[in-house]
Amino acid sequence: MADNTKSLDELISLQNNTDWDIEEQRRQLLHQLYSLIANWKGQLPDLSQIFQPEEIDWLLVQDGFSDESWPYMFSILEFVTHTKYRNNPDVDEDGKLSLRRTTALHRLARKSSPNLGSRMFEFFVIYDRFDVNYVDETGFTHFHVACRFGCKDIVKKFLKHGQDPNCVWPETGDSPLHLALAYEYEYEVKRQLVKLLLKSGADPNWANKNGVTPLHIISKNEEEPDMAKIFFNITDKLQLTLHVDAQNKLGETPLHLAVFSHQVALAELLLKRGADYNLASKDGSTPLHIACKMENNILAVQKIFSYYDQRDHPVQINEKDKLGRTPLQWAVASLSPIVVDVLLDHKADLSNFVFPTEDYFAEKYTLDCTLQVVVFHTMSIVHSLERKGYQMDQTAAITIMKTFAKHGLIDESMDICECLRSDEEFARIAKRQLVTPDMSLYDFLQLPPEEAEKVFTMDRDKFVYEEFTSEIADLCDDSHKAYITHLCGTVAGGFFRRWALKLFSEMNPYPPTPPKINDLWNICMEYAGQDTQWLAYVRNDDVKKYYNRKLHLSYYSGEIVTKKI
Repeated sequence: MADNTKSLDELISLQNNTDWDIEEQRRQLLHQLYSLIANWKGQLPDLSQIFQPEEIDWLLVQDGFSDESWPYMFSILEFVTHTKYRNNPDVDEDGKLSLRRTTALHRLARKSSPNLGSRMFEFFVIYDRFDVNYVDETGFTHFHVACRFGCKDIVKKFLKHGQDPNCVWPETGDSPLHLALAYEYEYEVKRQLVKLLLKSGADPNWANKNGVTPLHIISKNEEEPDMAKIFFNITDKLQLTLHVDAQNKLGETPLHLAVFSHQVALAELLLKRGADYNLASKDGSTPLHIACKMENNILAVQKIFSYYDQRDHPVQINEKDKLGRTPLQWAVASLSPIVVDVLLDHKADLSNFVFPTEDYFAEKYTLDCTLQVVVFHTMSIVHSLERKGYQMDQTAAITIMKTFAKHGLIDESMDICECLRSDEEFARIAKRQLVTPDMSLYDFLQLPPEEAEKVFTMDRDKFVYEEFTSEIADLCDDSHKAYITHLCGTVAGGFFRRWALKLFSEMNPYPPTPPKINDLWNICMEYAGQDTQWLAYVRNDDVKKYYNRKLHLSYYSGEIVTKKI
């Protein structure tokens, strides 16, 4: 008999020896409680006779945020539910139920601990009065909790007791539908819960304090691409009208967010429903601006233009945002050659086009990004722009060169011929791969720069570098880096050479044609008056000999002074 009451006696003793006003003692009780309940023997206690409701709430909250129960494989929540403890609502002086109370459910739900989702239903075993919707000091209710964590059956019980499906959380302006859509839990449960709320009268167009509607939430969530289709199907069956062009406080529509989230299917669905592809956000961005800011978001761009072709409502392709930038400028800055081609094919204006400045050109490409992406995409874009009649100025050319230099194009630490000699596997692959039907990659890599540039041109080999680099990517770092740098130098060499010639000839009647891209870079920077302290200034003996055949170089205060020989 003593064994049957031993655990109960220990629990009572723990409670009697704890001063709940002292946090250290509360923590000590919590720690000892885990061990006690894991080894509990005998009759389960009536917790309402041992603890005050607020004390049990505190224990449940700590348990919800703690991993302390893990070694014991038994949580306080499980113990409380097994004892059949149920929370009873307070009654005021008039005998009416008091709804204003912050419970453990409120505290846990507002913290959104990631391990709570699957356990939240268990808390509603304890707080099992669905005619009583407890509300905390912010207006957050138990019904909101159930919606937030996907407790569909609990939501249904609240609704059966007359709960308003549009009761708003005053702190955020979120409706139950917002909460149901915004948080992660099982997809099928979310689908059923959304359907339940809509059928019960939830407003699909309600906007919270930030102007966000349920459709905004759906459009931003790339993890659940089919939710929009389900949402539209349900609202159609219920004959509810959806505001597809609703704008949040930033002026963003669901289409803006769908494009930003790379949800092309959703963007198409919104466009089918009449979404306005010219509507601008507060920063002046249209959905086309958004698509062009993102690297090669070609599908979204194509969808926008495909619906333009179906409507008598032209896409404002040359519209400027609040920064004064057009979609074409953003596509160029984002190094998106395919998007640039689509914009040019749809008559993007080049007569007033200003090449992106250094502060935002290729800004998304960190310095550890692969050099070939930056070089090949940029040169492809330059080729497309010039093919359509764009005449590049010196500022744009210098921006491109400095970007290439930042990404390592001017690095001379690796010599491609030395790598071919020292890396047998590299040489073997290079001899096997063909650049043209009668030239191997091995021979191509040893060509003089100007000859190599004629073989490998952006006009013919726009994206062929992917074939060239596939096997070589698995080689040692030195060979791979040397190969990529050399290939990029070949692709960019003609561009550098053209501008070196232009800049040099403006000041000297005897323009050089130096053999290496590093020297082309140095000429361009010197004659454009650009500071190059952030890059090493390199000139080897071979280059000096080459120059001395054509001109005499003297250095005064870091400037090149040329004299005719």
